[in-house]
Amino acid sequence: MAYQLQARGPEPRVWGLEDNVLATEGGVVYVEVGNDQVPDVYKDFFDNADWTIHKFVVVGSWSFLIVAIVAHILVWLWRPW
Repeated sequence: MAYQLQARGPEPRVWGLEDNVLATEGGVVYVEVGNDQVPDVYKDFFDNADWTIHKFVVVGSWSFLIVAIVAHILVWLWRPW
């Protein structure tokens, strides 16, 4: 996946990503960025941005489930059904 970065100056540079530069034209630098956060098994399905959103959805779902279970236990202890 290639990303487009806007750089200013006569010779645009991207600090820290010099090895990944694909092309430069008119102040626009095209950089190849890998899926370094995604486990190898899921690299066909996710890139870094998708993996981050997926992680938030999964953690949020588990958090909701835990809060719901605790709430049900507390209500059952207060007034058993």
